[in-house]
Amino acid sequence: MRTIKRDIIICSMLLTGLTTLADNAADHIRGITPQDRRLVLMEEFTNQGCGPCAAFAPKFEHTVWSRLGDVVALTYHGNYPDGADKIYLANTSDVISRMNYYDITGVPTLLLNGQRVSTDADLDTCINICARDAATLDLQSTATLHDGVLGVAASVKPMTNLSGRSLRLYVAAVEEYVKYAQSTSNGENHWLYVMRKMLSDGDGQSLPATLLPDSTYSYHYQWTVSGYEDDRQLGIVVFVQDANTHDVLATQYVPRPSGTVSNAKILRVIDTPTHICSPRFTAVIPFRNTGADTLRSANITVNINGCIQTTAWQGALPPLGIDTVRTQPFTDFSLAQDGNNQVSISLTELNGTEAASLPVSVALTNAASARWAVRLSIVTDNKPEETTWTLYNSTGDVVEHGGPYTDKRHRYQHVFALDVDDCYRLVLHDTGHNGISGSAGNGYFSLHQIDQNGSAKLLSQQTFSTDSAEVYFSLSNADVSLDIDHPSTTNSSLPTYTTLNGTSVGNKPQQDGLYLVTDHQLTRKVVIKH
Repeated sequence: MRTIKRDIIICSMLLTGLTTLADNAADHIRGITPQDRRLVLMEEFTNQGCGPCAAFAPKFEHTVWSRLGDVVALTYHGNYPDGADKIYLANTSDVISRMNYYDITGVPTLLLNGQRVSTDADLDTCINICARDAATLDLQSTATLHDGVLGVAASVKPMTNLSGRSLRLYVAAVEEYVKYAQSTSNGENHWLYVMRKMLSDGDGQSLPATLLPDSTYSYHYQWTVSGYEDDRQLGIVVFVQDANTHDVLATQYVPRPSGTVSNAKILRVIDTPTHICSPRFTAVIPFRNTGADTLRSANITVNINGCIQTTAWQGALPPLGIDTVRTQPFTDFSLAQDGNNQVSISLTELNGTEAASLPVSVALTNAASARWAVRLSIVTDNKPEETTWTLYNSTGDVVEHGGPYTDKRHRYQHVFALDVDDCYRLVLHDTGHNGISGSAGNGYFSLHQIDQNGSAKLLSQQTFSTDSAEVYFSLSNADVSLDIDHPSTTNSSLPTYTTLNGTSVGNKPQQDGLYLVTDHQLTRKVVIKH
């Protein structure tokens, strides 16, 4: 224990036996304390019925994930526009306290270190500016978890004389990742770092009016964990804030105590296919060392339909450190007959022990199987100028692209000119970041197989309310000539054809050969076969 000139112990909800537990590294975990910078507290107020919140969500998530270790996120669900927001109803009093404190009158609202920031701002620049602020106090936190009871110990040590300020200590229990099976009314189905409980309440702990340097002010809390979709996602945000200026002076993040000296958590799984045409799977795995010891070795274990592949990792990751690994391509598994492949990823054999992370499930569905030709149908929303699409082959090359469109609430159809059997990926884009089934209207898109008799068979139909959506399909017996028998637009105008040297041949070429066809929004090459 370090020597201090003065040790002031102020307890609100004293945790019995906390000191003893804190001496056992297997039973507690400490907060993140970067040595060269301040952690930036990023608070967002949102709501499940808020369309602009859904539009901002991708930017918010990207910032959190890309700056993890620089920022600590804290998300509050308010009471409007949808008063039935499930997360809000789980803890109304703490949310209302924070909304009143900041005088929140609309969502989404974003704050960095207690100060409002436009959702249109360059968040990386704002975070970098906040991180450069000089630290005025040292904040240290530890947490324990036994029999469902969370214990948090926080100590504040000023670096200079702090007087005449109304400082408060806040401790927030969060759920790092919340996901619903069904989307809410604004199209969202998941949220990051959701506030579940403020310990002891939303008004925080008042600190003494004068904080003396070389003195330590300590506080202990406990809470029986409840209200979580998955309490394995528990984390703790600790921060000190000036009640008058809203300035956040210091922030820490404490992951869920594991109870073991060797432990880790997969933060997310990215760069994975959502649909596959053949057995092939890779993933990028960011993970955090949530144990008390330096993490030096682990296996990234991927289980698909009962078949297992491991990718070894070695390093020297300190407690609370973050690293990323890409798995080797996994091809030695069979596709599920029902199309839904069971995928589970975990970190195993941590530091050569039997310890393992909690598994993370990944959705992996067999791609739709088509023969001969495939037709895309798009029913636009009220902003068709925001909608485009791109078709990729299995090597990632762009095969075709189309849009933007002009007519609102109109059905556009296009038959892909594909003459190669392959696995294709279609990506639809919305520059408004709210999709074609969001606030701008109820659009959708679908894919149909077109057979040699002109009959259509539905392969997939989807909506989306974010910036993009994608769908995979495999094509066999590709027949590009079917494009001619089934024009690619339902508009009154017919496609027009020209030879490669620019000679017009009207809307129905009489001779076999290679032509350029202009079809409403798209010009491309086609082969004519009679």
